[in-house]
Amino acid sequence: MTDLTKRQREVLEAVLTEFIIKAGPIGSRTIARKYAFSLSPATIRSVMADLEDMGFLSQPHTSAGRVPTNRGFQYYVNSLMQTRNLPPEERQEIRRQFQRVRKDLENLLRETSRVLSRFSHYTGMVWSPRQQGTGVFRSIDFFQADSRNLLALVVYPTGMIRTRLIPLEEKLEPAELVRVSEFLNREFSGLPPEELKEKLVQKVEEGIWEFIITEALGLRDNSPDAGEVYIEGQFNIVDLPDFSDRERLREILRTLEEKRKIIQLLNQTLKQEGMQVFIGMEEMFQELKGVSLVAVAYGAGQAPWGSLGVLGPTRMDYSRIIPLVEYTSQIVSDLLIQN
Repeated sequence: MTDLTKRQREVLEAVLTEFIIKAGPIGSRTIARKYAFSLSPATIRSVMADLEDMGFLSQPHTSAGRVPTNRGFQYYVNSLMQTRNLPPEERQEIRRQFQRVRKDLENLLRETSRVLSRFSHYTGMVWSPRQQGTGVFRSIDFFQADSRNLLALVVYPTGMIRTRLIPLEEKLEPAELVRVSEFLNREFSGLPPEELKEKLVQKVEEGIWEFIITEALGLRDNSPDAGEVYIEGQFNIVDLPDFSDRERLREILRTLEEKRKIIQLLNQTLKQEGMQVFIGMEEMFQELKGVSLVAVAYGAGQAPWGSLGVLGPTRMDYSRIIPLVEYTSQIVSDLLIQN
């Protein structure tokens, strides 16, 4: 990381603070007026010019002020930012949101994405890979949801519950559903995924029940891009000045809808320790230019179950979003451990 002087650090932090609020170029007179640096606008302009030469700031137009670059934001997050604690009343309100979803894993993860969206005012997301928390189950039951859908209710060793809706072309008899549930609970309960798959081939003939069991336990696709991703608040970014270019906004919304690239980003979080801040992700995905992601893993025990985070404009207030993501992850992990 490039070493900056005390004056350069102070001016860079001031420009970043103002840019997060105003979303537009920041001039030297604004910095001189609002910050007690005892520096003239001319001196501040000189410092800003040096920061531009170093790649921390850029100037959109000759007569305009400066805006932070991705490198400037990265330096800010790594070296300048002071993380704020969430207010006690906000922490209490976040905990209250989870009171009704303690046991149902799917609802827990969906509610988590809603909480992240609501309290960040951006887009909240949670990823649960199929290979994490699936395969090994305690019990499974089947119910006929309607004439064309079967509902599988899977209980995991943690006590968490996940429901899966499985499309069918024919209605099955209740007695058959009970018979197969009892068979699965007797033969497959507690088996790790690989042993379960091997035994499944031996015990179950290829056909409708092979399809149903594979779908119910999430065994069909264990690739890095597999799993469930819950996204809430996509349209929170629509009216932000950062995305006034409607074509770019459409590309971002399309990427969120397709989810594949979002999963790739969240998957990277599982491979790293601690909070991950992806700033200006156009180097990875051009469609996400001007977008940042703050993400962290969650789970019970040593191996993470998945990751969660907040996606918003590059100028998001990281000093607030980072503790929000961290606190939410702690709550989700605690609920998994308790259950």
